[in-house]
Amino acid sequence: MPRLAPRGSPRAGTRGAVSSFAPRARAGGNRSGAPPRATPRRAAHAEQPSPAAHAQRPASGRTRTGPVRKEPPNVGATTYISDGYGYYEGECTSFAAWAVRNDGLADSSSPNFLGNANSWHAAVTESTPHVGDVAQWDANHNGAGSTGHVAYVSAVYTNGTIQVEEYNWLSAANNYTGHRYNTRQITASTPSRYLKF
Repeated sequence: MPRLAPRGSPRAGTRGAVSSFAPRARAGGNRSGAPPRATPRRAAHAEQPSPAAHAQRPASGRTRTGPVRKEPPNVGATTYISDGYGYYEGECTSFAAWAVRNDGLADSSSPNFLGNANSWHAAVTESTPHVGDVAQWDANHNGAGSTGHVAYVSAVYTNGTIQVEEYNWLSAANNYTGHRYNTRQITASTPSRYLKF
């Protein structure tokens, strides 16, 4: 896989996708001391929130405030464009970090610039999933490749299954094409662990 272009190069920070809602503002304001402002972004087409968009995080009562699904990036199955946060558009890491940054839930650590999926770490590592967590697969574990896999937990069900939203998991749903969105319902024991940011 090619390396990310250094900051300042023509490809660094190229944005291929547009989110369907504004990023959440962080506490503490900006460098000038003014309160943070979220700049709205327009999607190519309006998307209705899925039922999972309103699922609650049982342990803390946290609720997502917007849809997670990111519009497909403007990258091909073998094209690599930096997302500006340390990942390539269309990769599982780029999508999971984007989902954590934009889900409306408070975070205590950043999902940016963490490397390959199998090297991710967070403020809290859990064995029990919650909405808003990142499901992490170790390398070559339960279908993950040699660099692992991460996916965003969008729903937790009482029957022991969870719904994850992800990119770059090859399945019939995305015609076995890389750099594409996928959602699936899996048993909670399928990933190696859960990361709470």
